[in-house]
Amino acid sequence: MSFIRPHSFLPKRFLTGSQSRYFKNLANLKESLSSDQTFIITRQLNHPASLFYGVVSDVSSYQKFIPYCTDSFVNQRDANELPKVAGLRVGFQKFDEEFTCNLQCSKNTIIAESITHSLFEKLYTKWTIIENSKGTTSMVLELKFKFKSLIYNNISSIFAKSVSELVIKSFDERARELRKNERKK
Repeated sequence: MSFIRPHSFLPKRFLTGSQSRYFKNLANLKESLSSDQTFIITRQLNHPASLFYGVVSDVSSYQKFIPYCTDSFVNQRDANELPKVAGLRVGFQKFDEEFTCNLQCSKNTIIAESITHSLFEKLYTKWTIIENSKGTTSMVLELKFKFKSLIYNNISSIFAKSVSELVIKSFDERARELRKNERKK
């Protein structure tokens, strides 16, 4: 079965300006949804850098505090017992996906890149965590991703920034909770 697109049988000179713009906008939309999405979020946090680094590198605990994370696991650790291969299962309404990443944990930086290819064409996160004076921390999260599914790319283009903000808030609250528990001891 073949479909005739609106005005596909007309030479381009018969398209009105608004119809021509419409088709160009559709092409631009498809192109933007099929390209990588990038977000860079910075924060000043009232936690020591070592505490916040510990929260970010403790992947196996993510399911306890990150919204929509239904499982978190570490498959391999490095010589310092930091995660080297880890993953998450994320669910929201009818969406349920699991992915695994290679991690590189260095002094102030944690980098994760997806190695499973059923969900993401590309997933790259880089946390940079730097101690400031008086026990505060500067944090930068760089997030680059592209789903294999055009539907997921479309949905994520709408919600990714707000979800990223929610996730960072969850890390901040987890650090605050751990700090509060340390003070009680």
